[in-house]
Amino acid sequence: MDPLKAFERWFCVASAFVVFYVVLLVLVLWRRDLWLRYTAAEAAFWRRVRFPARMVNACRKWEESGSFAYWIGAILFVTLLVMVVGGVLYLKVKHLR
Repeated sequence: MDPLKAFERWFCVASAFVVFYVVLLVLVLWRRDLWLRYTAAEAAFWRRVRFPARMVNACRKWEESGSFAYWIGAILFVTLLVMVVGGVLYLKVKHLR
């Protein structure tokens, strides 16, 4: 496989994940009302499927906490780092040829 194609592919995948995590972070931080409605609907779904209530409540509590936003931010930072490193490696390999 051509290394340039691999770097392009991983750059595109990382870019898609960055867009997803940015949208998720905007929902969690600035559109809190939509995020809380989503977590309530998700919890209701899992209760209807007869998932253990203790686990459903723990997941909902964590998703509504402030530490969840920090985790999403950390994942976003790592994904951005992977995207930048992939771009730099793409340019280095391209110029070596």
